[in-house]
Amino acid sequence: VPTDPSERQPTAPGDGDESGDGDGLHARIDRAASELAAAMRAHRR
Repeated sequence: VPTDPSERQPTAPGDGDESGDGDGLHARIDRAASELAAAMRAHRR
């Protein structure tokens, strides 16, 4: 799980929340949840 912003994947077009509909925010939340779950699994080992 990259913690340094320079190691993170670039965002795809549409990942932002420019449209105001929240789709970009939901994608960011889903990605953060996945990263947190992976970090927790790694920490248990």
